[in-house]
Amino acid sequence: MAKKNVTYRVFIIKNEELTHDATDLKDVLRTKLANSNVERRLIPVKEEDNSEKDLLGAFAPASNVEDAEYVYGVMMRLKPAKEFRALPDNFEQLVELPEADLLELQEIEGKTICSNLYHFMIRDKYLITDLPQIQTITGFQKYLSKLLVNRTYGFAPYIMSKNLKLKDVSTVTFKDSLRPIPQEEEEKMFSLKKIAKGAIKFISPEVKRLSEIMDSNMVSAHMVLNFERPKKMKPEVYAKKLGAILAPIQDLDCVYFTLNNGMKLLGSDLVFTHKEILEDDVITPMTYIRSMCTVLDTLE
Repeated sequence: MAKKNVTYRVFIIKNEELTHDATDLKDVLRTKLANSNVERRLIPVKEEDNSEKDLLGAFAPASNVEDAEYVYGVMMRLKPAKEFRALPDNFEQLVELPEADLLELQEIEGKTICSNLYHFMIRDKYLITDLPQIQTITGFQKYLSKLLVNRTYGFAPYIMSKNLKLKDVSTVTFKDSLRPIPQEEEEKMFSLKKIAKGAIKFISPEVKRLSEIMDSNMVSAHMVLNFERPKKMKPEVYAKKLGAILAPIQDLDCVYFTLNNGMKLLGSDLVFTHKEILEDDVITPMTYIRSMCTVLDTLE
């Protein structure tokens, strides 16, 4: 009996502005998959660098199945190999690249490898995925936008407490992030530690060995954003606008929220997660599909 530990996160699929639920992504994506092979789904992680590419490698059900209630897929990060397990020479011409094939590949220098992967399912307005918690959903969102030719969807983390609304947030505090920052995000991230270093230089320009002081963790930095509804803005409009601002950062451990009642919560504390041990004779796509469907059933 094969076993595998998984941690799922659930997101609500939204329109680009994150103001309304979107339920058409499943059908839009299945239509795209029906007319594509691996080569057409290979998308560079960075526009100026063609070395790393993302790929929706395998999917279910088959594109000729009508009225499917979900679409399941495996996202893969591909990059040039040095001495790792390589992909087949003709992988770009395949209709799918099954995850099982990756486990049987030989180590050949100079080929293409899959450096990491995760699984996802889209059903109705929900996205469920075992994307590692140290990664945000932004990369998947960008991939879909390019695959679907700039048809953009947003993903708002599913909040555990139905009584907790984003309009109840009074402040958001950013602290030093301890998570590894994926290379594609690094250029767009700001560093509170750098801001603190600049402030110390401004206040005490004579301080020596400042880099050593910063590296010793003697200094920490926080940034607080305050939110308040303008008197002329309707509550429902404020809730939508605030939700659009906060939704992309809700699942980060480097952010915590202070509610109007004074309660403080980490971003990751707000978000629904589900840990499970998959058990099957062989872990297959159907193992994931059954498991993900069961989790989504508990939310509806």
